[in-house]
Amino acid sequence: MTVVAAMLIGAGALRAGQPAGAELIDSVLAFVDGQVIMRSDVRAFSDLGLVAPPATADDDERVLTALIERQLILSEVERYVVDDPTDGEVTARFGEVVARVGGAPSFESLLPLVGLEKSDVRQIVRDDLRIERYLAGRFPSSDVRSDLVDEWIASLTARADVLRVVP
Repeated sequence: MTVVAAMLIGAGALRAGQPAGAELIDSVLAFVDGQVIMRSDVRAFSDLGLVAPPATADDDERVLTALIERQLILSEVERYVVDDPTDGEVTARFGEVVARVGGAPSFESLLPLVGLEKSDVRQIVRDDLRIERYLAGRFPSSDVRSDLVDEWIASLTARADVLRVVP
């Protein structure tokens, strides 16, 4: 927490010293059990369609919440033995991401804009598939599965060290 506080104070001092008209390119939005979530992460996941389409007026806040929950779940997945998806599964899901943004040319031109490489997106896809496997094993299909998953995520959030940074 001391490191986090120092980073926040430093970020505030940097902002205060910015010349008029200076543009803030990136910023820390949250710390989740020692992992940093940046504004650029929110933008990348949103632009690449790696989270469900925003349903509210505050799209960035909804995507940030999804990324916080994703990190908490991924930390839980790392604690247990979860089979890695096959290369075929990763390639198929990766293809869905490429198609969602308009095909290979659009995808290729979008990557530098969101600060990711193909290998980064493949790792995100791989992690998402591992999360899906874990959830399917822990919460078998039922009418109340969604409620059970939501309750579990709320308990993870309550136990975790999550700090949202007010920009």
